[in-house]
Amino acid sequence: PGRVVALHVATGDLVEAGQILAVVEGMKVQHSIRAARPGRITSVRVAQGDLVDAEALLLELTPT
Repeated sequence: PGRVVALHVATGDLVEAGQILAVVEGMKVQHSIRAARPGRITSVRVAQGDLVDAEALLLELTPT
């Protein structure tokens, strides 16, 4: 599992492709989660400090 160490977006935010959305730490390595495309964040399913499994759904992005 990993731990969510930072969330850089909230529900309703508009994001650009490549923008960092969250940072997850696993095995003492931090991984930046970036937007694959531009869009609007429609749901954030985790909070800072949460433990998450590999490939867990962290948030939802709707294309704009």
